[in-house]
Amino acid sequence: MILQYFYPIYNQNDSFSIVAKHHIQFLKKHATVYEISNTARINYNFSKMDIVAFQPWLYVADRFVNKVGNAKRTICIEVADSDELSADAITRLQYCDRIIVPSKNNVEIFSKYFDKDVIYYISHGVEDEFLTPSKIMSNDFNSIYKLKKEKNVIVIGTWITHSEWRKGMDIVLAIYRTLKKMKKMYSYL
Repeated sequence: MILQYFYPIYNQNDSFSIVAKHHIQFLKKHATVYEISNTARINYNFSKMDIVAFQPWLYVADRFVNKVGNAKRTICIEVADSDELSADAITRLQYCDRIIVPSKNNVEIFSKYFDKDVIYYISHGVEDEFLTPSKIMSNDFNSIYKLKKEKNVIVIGTWITHSEWRKGMDIVLAIYRTLKKMKKMYSYL
């Protein structure tokens, strides 16, 4: 079996790339896997022999929806960041023969829109290095702790590196505005 696996090869530190590498490492035990950048220019249609996988699907779907219809199987690796899927996401996911999600909660969310028969739960896994406490303990947060203690402030941190529109940044900003109106001592990270 040959599998063409599309993912963000260009950024090896991207969470999608890290997870894809784990999936590919396992898949190579069972199939020939061709790794292809999800930003690659694809000038051909897939054939009835092709099995293709996309991670993440929703970011690249617009470029591939007209091409995957001929593929033998289209596997889409996705995650739901909320308890609902948008109408656009549902439309794009209809091109997938199989949908792989990273949690049992995601299985339940996707099952609202698709048959459970096409949804598969495969955990992203955990890097061994994160299981060693000495590796994860650092002094990175000491300055934040010091600020909190010295100035008696509430420290609120937000870390969103992409897809602000999908991850609810508008809600976070609304909360920040409300807190600012309360005139309490807050420090935003």
